[in-house]
Amino acid sequence: VGAVGKLAGQKWKAMSDATKNPYETKAADVSKEYTQKMADFVAAGGVKGKRRAEKAETKQSKGSGSKKAKKEARAASGQPKKPPTGYWLYLSENREAFE
Repeated sequence: VGAVGKLAGQKWKAMSDATKNPYETKAADVSKEYTQKMADFVAAGGVKGKRRAEKAETKQSKGSGSKKAKKEARAASGQPKKPPTGYWLYLSENREAFE
């Protein structure tokens, strides 16, 4: 996995801005959608940054609760996931070429 990321990163850095543009445009669109979903989440009573606080609390209590339970609780909260960057969109479409 590390070698794939390294090769993809080198190719990404070498790409021209025109070649990167479709990925960065798509990332910007997904980011706008995320911002809207997060605003809706907060307006509905959700708490932004709650995962970070929960993680710190769990770290202090030294792992009370299973990893699966935490993942299910995060999914049930309805908080949207952060959007991928242009590089990650590029990597997901071209991963097979680097393997």
